[in-house]
Amino acid sequence: MSSPAANVRHGTLHKGLALAIAILATGCATGNLSRTTVVGPEAITDRQYGAEAFDNRRCFHYGGRPTGGPSVLPGDRLRLAVWSAGTQDLDNKNTHPPIVRTVDVRLREVNPSGGHLDVDEQQALATFLQVNRSRAWVEDAGSEGDGLTRPERQKLAAALKTHEAAVWNAFVGSLCVKAIAPSKNAGAAARAAPVLAVQADIRAICRALPGRQDRQRFARAFLVTGGSDSEYLKGCAAARLTREPMTVFGVRGDTALGSWASAALAANPGEADNYYAQEWVLASPKALQGTIEFDAVAPFQTDPPTWSLKEWEDAGICLRSPKLKIKALRLRGSSQQYRIVDDPNLETTHNVVLANGKRDLVTLHKQTFSWSLPVSVLSVLTASDVDELVWASNRTPQSKTVSPMGCAARGEG
Repeated sequence: MSSPAANVRHGTLHKGLALAIAILATGCATGNLSRTTVVGPEAITDRQYGAEAFDNRRCFHYGGRPTGGPSVLPGDRLRLAVWSAGTQDLDNKNTHPPIVRTVDVRLREVNPSGGHLDVDEQQALATFLQVNRSRAWVEDAGSEGDGLTRPERQKLAAALKTHEAAVWNAFVGSLCVKAIAPSKNAGAAARAAPVLAVQADIRAICRALPGRQDRQRFARAFLVTGGSDSEYLKGCAAARLTREPMTVFGVRGDTALGSWASAALAANPGEADNYYAQEWVLASPKALQGTIEFDAVAPFQTDPPTWSLKEWEDAGICLRSPKLKIKALRLRGSSQQYRIVDDPNLETTHNVVLANGKRDLVTLHKQTFSWSLPVSVLSVLTASDVDELVWASNRTPQSKTVSPMGCAARGEG
């Protein structure tokens, strides 16, 4: 008869064997996979065909996932590239080397009260607006419409810059991503090589401008179709364009539909008009490529943007609804957490000061067990300065903390 101790050991042995067998059954799988999923146009099964596909709205919309259907969200990234044959003369002969333009769009929300765009966001917006100008965008455009004088264009440019955060949010909020290939009658190779078309609602950008005169200037630059001098007075409701929604690179039709090989040999199914407002400056774009990278952008993902921690709070990436706040943080190489203090009347143990263009961590009060920083430091610190971020719905001591993937600690995502 076995002793109780032997029974315990016997039971423990069986549990250990069972655990070992379970581990072997899984093939000893260990390690973590990247949370980012990269999808190219060839992987999008809702394939669309022909130039008419540019005009419909079957796409990955910006919005909730998954109940809202296919979508792109804050924290996703669009990597886009366009290839052009380069400058051509009147005989369609190339006179300069080909041109490749890339646009990297990290999806986020920007605080309309004082928020600013980074360089990539500025580039994306500038590209979208430049290539989608109306033929009536400039004065002396003849019968094409009533154009804008340089002083009027300067006023519109100032309004767009002043309200750039609202303009960006309108642009991102209207995004529509789709895969488009040549007609179904094309060969199998052509059908298997779609382009990634990214479109946006240019009228949403117009509506982001608060002033009536600025909206009318915007209508002249982007919405007036020509032949009606008074149409721009309707502002964002000016005559409907024949090319809506517009693409980020200003491209529509068969010009864009083809693989890299057919682009190099001008073997695309058809050739559409230049589509840009200024003729004979650049050849039509001949190829569009790109990918959607889901869950690619977070403070502790690979190569994060240099946004401030305050901008990460506003971005809607770590949790979109409700937006979270950074309750505490741990600086690089430190084992001590710093509590973030909202109240400007409360003294903190430390602060980050700017001196001669450099940031310094200074001690204000020596404290053994509880360190703190004012909320203002979130505007000067970036993800590269911290190893950990503690998130909560508010910064009170009682608020429950959460750990969004890619947002909580270095090395987790």
